[in-house]
Amino acid sequence: MGSQKLRFPPVSYSEWRQRVESELGDADFSSVLTSKGSEGFSVEPLFTAEHPKKRQDPSDPSEVFLKDAEGVDSSRRAPEVCQLCDGEDVAEINRRLRKDLAGGTTGAWLRFGSRRGAISSLRDFRRAAEDLPIEPKLWMISLEEDPEVEPFLAVEALEERQREGNSFSVALRWDPLMETVGEKGSKFDLGAAAKGLARVAQRVSDRFPESRSVVLSSPPSRQARPDLVGELGAMTAAAFLCLRRMEADGLQKAAAASQIGVSLVVGREIFPEIAKLRAVRRLWKRLLRFEGLDDAIEPWVHAVCPSDQEGPVPEAWAHLLRGTTSTFAAIVGGADVITSVPFLKAESSDDARLARNIQL
Repeated sequence: MGSQKLRFPPVSYSEWRQRVESELGDADFSSVLTSKGSEGFSVEPLFTAEHPKKRQDPSDPSEVFLKDAEGVDSSRRAPEVCQLCDGEDVAEINRRLRKDLAGGTTGAWLRFGSRRGAISSLRDFRRAAEDLPIEPKLWMISLEEDPEVEPFLAVEALEERQREGNSFSVALRWDPLMETVGEKGSKFDLGAAAKGLARVAQRVSDRFPESRSVVLSSPPSRQARPDLVGELGAMTAAAFLCLRRMEADGLQKAAAASQIGVSLVVGREIFPEIAKLRAVRRLWKRLLRFEGLDDAIEPWVHAVCPSDQEGPVPEAWAHLLRGTTSTFAAIVGGADVITSVPFLKAESSDDARLARNIQL
């Protein structure tokens, strides 16, 4: 076989465009071959290094979503792979956790609460975390029901594990804080959950370096979430209110800012989702500057990539493709932690393995 250069001579974008337009005849190139994403982004049929770049108006508010991300360090370490481990009982949670860690994940995500598949006591946590092949680099805990009790239960359980000689970082997801986002006319309300924010943040900061004790999560259901702009606005407003609340409760503002993170659901539309994740970082920098803080405090972003967020599809391979495109968007968007949700809630070991391997 000859060399690839001899068999396929290079073609410039302008030459390709000219040939395509000649084939289209009287049809308009943009009308026929350019499509629009759900958020208004133009998707053309071909992008190359010489592709003409559109300049954005700095005064245009949409520029935050369209311009390349600022301050994204290309040498940043690879994101942690953190799978959600739940099951019918604690034994099932332990089995899934051991299998995920043995399969290459670097983090563990557990739910604390009274619902089925959640951890409800220190004893449950000890049983769920026993005989692990390796210690997770990250323990992520979802606080789902009682924001006045569950955070301290989770921290106590992790402190006990730390005293056994294990080293890891921690992320606490305050899911109830954001559960009303997307409901018509609803307002973000810290409510009872805010009472313990500063105390939990201080305790986590003292014991677990590089951790996030206040992770704000977007609703998992696509129907419950607002549009892209609304979701980013709600997250920014929630971070601002949490920052002010922790400061009012006696925590230094810089220390409070270093404890805040966000958890976003990443859909299958690659370019808008990449833009969303990058926009989170830029909005965070703007919030820090508004508060008079050093914008070197990096945001912490968790991307949840559900394979079935667009509705039921009977073919498992379609869900696998959706999970793959979402995970790709999360990686390119600069997520610090990624979770790929298995097809049909991991009812088989193959589903869980495929979801895990997408990220590896």
